[in-house]
This record gives sequence, structure tokens and C-alpha cells, in this order.
Amino acid sequence: MTTAAPLHAPAPPSAPAEGAARLGGLDLARAVAVLAMFTVHLGAPFTPEPFQEAVRTLSHGRSSALFALLAGVALAMMSGRTRIPAGARLATARRRIAVRAGCLAVVGLVLIRLDTPVAIIIAHYGGFLLLALPFLGMSARRLLLVAALWALVGPQASYLARAGLEGVAAGGAAEALAVSTGAAPFLLTGMFPAVSFLPFVLAGLALGRVDLAEGRVRARMAAWGAVLAAVGYGGARLALWWLASPAEAARVGAHTYFHGAVPLEGPAWLLTSVPHSGTTFEAAGSAGVAVVVVAVCLEAADRAPRALAPLAAVGAMSLTVYVAHVLGIWAVRSAGWWEWPLLAEAFAVAAVGGAWAWRARWGKGPLERLVAGAARRVPSRA
Repeated sequence: MTTAAPLHAPAPPSAPAEGAARLGGLDLARAVAVLAMFTVHLGAPFTPEPFQEAVRTLSHGRSSALFALLAGVALAMMSGRTRIPAGARLATARRRIAVRAGCLAVVGLVLIRLDTPVAIIIAHYGGFLLLALPFLGMSARRLLLVAALWALVGPQASYLARAGLEGVAAGGAAEALAVSTGAAPFLLTGMFPAVSFLPFVLAGLALGRVDLAEGRVRARMAAWGAVLAAVGYGGARLALWWLASPAEAARVGAHTYFHGAVPLEGPAWLLTSVPHSGTTFEAAGSAGVAVVVVAVCLEAADRAPRALAPLAAVGAMSLTVYVAHVLGIWAVRSAGWWEWPLLAEAFAVAAVGGAWAWRARWGKGPLERLVAGAARRVPSRA
């Protein structure tokens, strides 16, 4: 499980200039997601061995949900922040975001060619941004409503659609179109199916439309996020106990991890909330955790900006750090150093120290600068 963090875009003419009133808490939240991603692939750095598996379990699935939520927040930052874009401003924002999505897809396809054990999310991430473009002009309230309805209906619709695909004759035209074109893996069956992840993006877009610098907004975010997490994780346990037979509950409850979607062995599988199951309960639980993390990071970054600056630097150049970490894993495996005992610590130190030093000297990360430059080439329409 890996994810790419949202990129920073030049604001449309009506929005604040890039870098103005930057919310360091969003960078800090991205850093949390990046470091959680490291624990999934490399183990938990600087953590005693008895607790490492617990940290990795907590990171699974939730870090990718946090990245997707932050992608939505970034979409709002790119398209006017609290001011909902319309007309020419909306068209310009959509074109610039589409360019960024294309850049992400290219980078993701290159990383996939390295054939590392990392599930590359960047190409999917670009697709998520494109799918969110029709929703850029919506208000925060409508976005939350759409996200909630999608999370409620999407997993069940995905289950039925996957069952239908499974029933298609092998080698048939429909199967070839769905699988060979990548439509089925991207939308339904891959590690990061869009049908499961788009609610996170839309919820993040809604959050980006409110004033995240306001303390009361953060308090409400933390409270509602905690409620959502309780409903997701607690509700799954209650639903499994109440609606499934004892045998089904035992079989479903024995699984602690999936690969993007639950098996098609019965509707009881839709009552789980474990990472990467793609169920409604998982969407609620992971979204709740992500919202709480963002609220806490926003407050922490305001209270201790200097102390947290090294971590915030990781989030500020998260695309560069993500790509560097995949390249590092490829290099380490090629050199036969994969079993080195301090690998996780080395990656963590390199990520934090390198990002902090780069940002202090040059500001924007190299890949962030390249992608932002490509987006800026898109002309504004009056």
C-alpha cells in the first residue's frame, strides 16, 4: 500500500497566490501519511519490535485514505480555497488539474516498470483527480452529501459489478474490454479501486472549502471524525454479529487485510471494516481517522511550527519523497540489502533530513516544481 501525496498548484487568478496563508498542518498531515507508508513497506522506524506489527497494522489502509482525503483538500486549494469557482475560473482550474493528473500518471507508470513490491498508487491518484473534476463547482454541503451517498452505495454496487464481471465468459469481448484496458482494475478490482477511494477525495474537497484556519472548524472536524470512526469500526462489529451467521462471522472476522475489495463469497463480507476491504464500514472508519489526523495536525502545526518543521517539510514535498522512497526500495533490493536491520530507520532519516534541508535551501521540491510548472503553462481564460 502506497500512496502519493497531493501536489500544490498555482492558484487561479481569483485565489490567493501560491504560498500565501499556507496551512502547515496540511503538510504535517501529509508527512504522517508518508511515514505511515514507510512502516507498511519497511517496518516501523525507531519502534521496539513488540510494537512494530501494531504500528504497521494501524498504518495499513488508513495512510492511503489519508492521502486521498488530502488530495481532495489540495483540489480545493488549487481551485479557489473557500471560494467556489465558476465560469472561466472553474474551467482554468479543471484544465490545470488535468495536466497535473497526467503528470502523475506518467510518473506512476514509470515507477510500475521498476517492478518493486510496492503497489504504486500515483497513476490511480491521477485518475482520482480527473474523476473529481465535475465536482469542483459544488458547495461543501453538497460534496459531503455526495461523498456519503457514494460511500453508502458504491461498495454494494462494486460487489454486484464484480460478480457480473466474474460471470462473463473468460476471453469474451466484455472481459477483454474491462480487464485489458485497465478499466476494471482502476474502478473495481485493483488495490486502490476508484469506487472506494473517490468518497475520500470528495470529503477532502469539502473540507478544503471551509476555513481550516478557524479553531472551531477544527474542533468540529475532530469530533465528527471520531464519531465517523466509531460508526465505521464499531458498526462493522455490530452488523457482523447481528446480520451474519456465527460461521460467516467467524470466517469474515478471521481476515485482517484485503487487496482492494472483499471476496464474492457472500454479502457477509461487506460487513467488515478491515484495511483495503473497500466496504462502507471501512470507508467510514478510515475517513473518520483521516479527518481527526488532519484536525490534530492543523492545530499542532500552529502551536509548534518550528519543532514540527522537519516533518512538515516531508509533507510539503511528498511527491518527491514518495518517488525517492520507491527508487530507494528498488536500489536496495537490487543491491541485496533488503534484510539490513536498520533499513526503516535509514529511510526515515533520509526522508526527514533530506526534505528539511532541501526545503530550507531551495523551497519547493524538484518534482513538485516540475509538475507545477507544467500546470502553469495552461493559460487562463478571461
